[in-house]
Amino acid sequence: MRKNYELVKQHYELGLKCMSNDDYEEAWKNFDKAINFGGINPVLLDCKAAAMNKSPAWRDKALQITKDMITKWPKDFKGYYRQASVLYSMKAYDYALKAIARAVELGPKQSQNEKQFRSIQELRAAITMQKIKTDQNRAENDSKEANRQQEARILLRKAKINYTHLLSRDVLLVIAQQGLAENPGFIFRMAGVCKAWREILLNQPGLWSAVVLNGRKRIIQKLEAVIKRSRGRILDLKIVGLDDHHFVTQLGLLLQPYVPHLRHLDIVLSHDVSLSMLEHWYGLLSNIESLRVVNTKTDVPLPKVNVISRLFCQSHASLRHLDISHSRLYLPARNPASFLASVQTIRVRSCIITIKEETTCDEIKTFVSHLPQARIIEIDDVTFDSLSGPCHATIDELPFLHTYYVQHDSANIFDSIAVPSLKDLEVPSLRIPSMTTFLSAPGFIASLSQLRALNLSDTPLTDGEVIVALRSIPALQFLNVTACTLTNTFLEALIKRNHEKDTLVPSLVALSIARNAEITGGPLTKFIVSRACQDVSQVRLPLSLSDESESQPLHQHKKSSTTFKSNKIAFGRPTKPSSRTNSITNQSSSSLNPHHPSAQQTSSSPLSNIKWLNIDYCEGIDPSAVGYLRNYVNCLFYSFHGPLVKDRINGKGRWSWKADLGSATGEA
Repeated sequence: MRKNYELVKQHYELGLKCMSNDDYEEAWKNFDKAINFGGINPVLLDCKAAAMNKSPAWRDKALQITKDMITKWPKDFKGYYRQASVLYSMKAYDYALKAIARAVELGPKQSQNEKQFRSIQELRAAITMQKIKTDQNRAENDSKEANRQQEARILLRKAKINYTHLLSRDVLLVIAQQGLAENPGFIFRMAGVCKAWREILLNQPGLWSAVVLNGRKRIIQKLEAVIKRSRGRILDLKIVGLDDHHFVTQLGLLLQPYVPHLRHLDIVLSHDVSLSMLEHWYGLLSNIESLRVVNTKTDVPLPKVNVISRLFCQSHASLRHLDISHSRLYLPARNPASFLASVQTIRVRSCIITIKEETTCDEIKTFVSHLPQARIIEIDDVTFDSLSGPCHATIDELPFLHTYYVQHDSANIFDSIAVPSLKDLEVPSLRIPSMTTFLSAPGFIASLSQLRALNLSDTPLTDGEVIVALRSIPALQFLNVTACTLTNTFLEALIKRNHEKDTLVPSLVALSIARNAEITGGPLTKFIVSRACQDVSQVRLPLSLSDESESQPLHQHKKSSTTFKSNKIAFGRPTKPSSRTNSITNQSSSSLNPHHPSAQQTSSSPLSNIKWLNIDYCEGIDPSAVGYLRNYVNCLFYSFHGPLVKDRINGKGRWSWKADLGSATGEA
C-alpha cells in the first residue's frame, strides 16, 4: 500500500501540473492512473472530470463521471458542483441551475471553508447571468422570427391577389404607349404579365412596331415574333452590338421585305459588319425619317464604299434627321443630293465626306448646299475628299438654320450664304485673319443682332477682338471663350456701366472662360457682382478681394493653394486696356455698327444676372473667390481634375445653361 500511495500522489501531482500547463489530455490521463493505483476517490474523479470538461469532445464522458460521483456519494457537494460546471460548459443552463442549487445545499458554509463556498457562489452567479441573457436573446429572436413569418404571410397573400382585371383596355394601351416611349422592350415584359393583357396587346400591331436587336439570345425568334405581331410594319429598328457577319447578313435578308416601312433606323456596328447587312437594303429606305449610323471600329481605315447615300430611294426625300459617326458619306457636286433635300438636323462626326464630282468651291459650302431645309448643322472632325475642277452646287440662303456648329479651320460660309434665323453659332478652333471681317460677312446682316449663343473656344483672339465682336451681339446669352488666352481686360469690359447702353451684352446669363490662366479672381468677382446689382455704384467687394485687387499687379500673380488662407496675391490687379486694344476697339466698332444699328440702343429692361459660369482650369482664380461667387451664380463649375469635358464647357447635356436658369441644375 505504501508503494501504491506514492504512485497515486505522483500521478496526482503530475495531473495538477499538466492542468496548469493547459495540457488537459495528459492531465486526465494522469488522474485516471492515480485512480487505478489508489481506487475510486471523489477528489480524483472531480479532477478527472474537470480536466475532461476543457475539451468539447470529452464533456459527455465528464458528465457521466459526475453522475457516478452523485450516485456513489449523494451527500457530497463535489459531484453536484462538477456536474453544474460541465452542464454550464454544454450551455444546458436549466439543468446546471438545478445541480448548483443542490451543491449550495450540501456545500460548506462560508465559516467552514471560505474558498469552496466562494467557488460555488461564483459558479451559480455565472450560470444565472448566462441563463438570463440566453432567455432574452431567445425572446428577441422569437419576436423577429414571428415578425418575419408574419411579413412572409402578408407578401404571400398579396401575391395571390390579382389586380390585373381592374385595369381597363384603354388604360392598358396608354401604359403600353408610355412605356414604349422610354424602352422598346417594355411591351414584351407587359405582355408576359398575364394572359388577358397578352391578348389585348397582341391585337394592337402598332405597339409592336419598335424592336431593338442588341446581341442577346434568340434574336431571330424575337424578330420573327415582332414581324408577326406588327403584321410586317416595323417602324423603329435599332441594331447594336452584333459582330457576326453571317448572322447579320441573315438579319438583313429577313428584314429586307419590311425595310420600306421603316421610319427610324439606328445602327451601331463596325463598318464591315453593317455593310454585310446594308448592301441588301440599297434603294429601299423610301419612308425613313431618322437615320443614325455609328461605326464602332474606329481604328481601321474606312473603305471607299458608298453605302449611306445608296440606301435612299432617289425619287422620295423623307429624311429629316441624319447622324453619322466614323463613316464615309458620298455626295454629288453638280446636283444636290435628293436624300438630303428635306433634312432638318444633321450631325457628322469624325467622318470622310467624298464629293464625287470635281469642285473648287469651299468644301463646307459645297456640303451645306445640299441642306436647304437644315435647322441644325453639326460638323465635327470631318475630312473632305474631293478633286479640283468647276463647281455647280451653290446656295445663297439657309432660311431655317438656327444652330450651326463646325469645328474646322475655315468654317466661314457666311460671306455668300445668308442665315436669317441663326440663333446658336459655334465655331471652335476657327482660324481667321480678323474677327471683325468674319462677323461683317453679308450672311450675318439679319441674324447677328439676334444671336443667342456664341462659341469661340480654342480660337487665338485678343481681348480687343472679342470686345469688338460682342458690341454687335446685344442679345447674346451664352458666350464660350475657353482657351482664348484672354486677360482681365476682357472682364473689365463686361462690367456693368452707369448707362446700360454702354454695357456689353446686357442679356448675358452664361459664360465659359475655362483654361484662361491670366484671368484672376478680383475682376471676375467685380463683373459678376456688378451684373447682380441694380446700381453699379452699389457694388461693394469684401476687403479680402477689393484690397488685394488694388495691391498687386497682374504679372506678380501666382497659383494659389487649394486651402483657404490670406494671400495678398490671390487676386491680381486688373490690367488697364492697352493702347493696342483701344485702337482695335475704335477702329473695328465703326466697321460693324453700320450693319447693326440696334447694338447702340438702350435696353429698357434691367441687366440679366450671370447664372451659369465655368472657370475650370483657371489657375489664376483663388478658391476663396470661388466660394464668394457661389452666392451670386446658380451653377458654377471649378475643377482641376481629369480632362476638360467638351460638353461641360459648351453648356450641353446635364450641364445645360438653357431652360429655366432661375432654378438651373448642373454638376459643379
